[in-house]
Amino acid sequence: MKTKKVKFYIGLDVHKRFTEYSVRDIDGNIQLQGRCASTGKDVYEILEPYLFSCVIGLETNVEIYPVYEYFRSKDIDIRAGNTIQLRTLVGKNDRLDAKRISDMLRLNTFPTAFIPEGKIKELRSIVKTRHSNLQEAQRLQYQIQALTRKYGLRMPPGESFTQQWKNVLEKYIVLNQGNIALKHLYDTYKFVNSQLEQITSQMSIFAKTHFPEEYNVIIAIRGIGNTITPYLISEIHPITRFKSEKSLRRYAGVVPVSSETGDKIYSTYLPKTTSRTLLRYAFVEAAGCMSIHDPGIRTYYKKKKKQKKLHSKAIMCVASSISDKIYKTLKGLQAG
Repeated sequence: MKTKKVKFYIGLDVHKRFTEYSVRDIDGNIQLQGRCASTGKDVYEILEPYLFSCVIGLETNVEIYPVYEYFRSKDIDIRAGNTIQLRTLVGKNDRLDAKRISDMLRLNTFPTAFIPEGKIKELRSIVKTRHSNLQEAQRLQYQIQALTRKYGLRMPPGESFTQQWKNVLEKYIVLNQGNIALKHLYDTYKFVNSQLEQITSQMSIFAKTHFPEEYNVIIAIRGIGNTITPYLISEIHPITRFKSEKSLRRYAGVVPVSSETGDKIYSTYLPKTTSRTLLRYAFVEAAGCMSIHDPGIRTYYKKKKKQKKLHSKAIMCVASSISDKIYKTLKGLQAG
């Protein structure tokens, strides 16, 4: 992107049906503000007199992509803001507007966020869709289990939704056609689970096809399979975004932090403000698998379990360790 002397700072607040805009000069004076349609062309035509020497900022949400990509294609300096950091800076439940964004750009306090492009954006969409299917399948499982208890069904002991467990359930449904709710839930579950299996396969193929080097080095790590690997790639790539192992840990939300007020320091906790819930999920899932399949990780988990007393805290320590391992692996790939 071309380097230009900035004379104007433009804030955009993009919504589905409209976009609010505000233009400030270098002294902070408002030069233009208003509202227009949320298309790149409409916003561009209104702001054109200021685009020769400007920087544009907008708050990240699902509506920004057409506008963001339009200005990127014009080689204009446009930056997406980290929503969580922006909300922290301006106060909880206080909606950001275009004027505030333009002023933060001028004062150099605008926290930028990474906006994926190309194949990484596609992979993120596939991963999110797959994860939604997973959550829906789990929700249906809970509802089905609740009905089996409600109607007093004698299900096989141990883990639910094994083949034996499903055989017993299917036999009951055939013999009790009047139980409409249970039949409907189970039919829906089978459909959703079929879709889940299909998109899981497509997700892995897509990641392996378009990010073969990253895919191969990550999946080579014992305990990380072909389901978690696309999650990690979609949220971490490119690794150059992260300056250190600690920055990746903090980004993923797998590093303990402390809260300090006055002379009081509260006990450490894992930040709930991470925007990367899927990355955190992937690291925790990987931690669970590697604690079983990797002898070194298993020993580390047992040590932390003994110290922390709780499985959840110990597994998060493992997740933090795996984050470091992934960082070193991908940085090594980049260096090679």
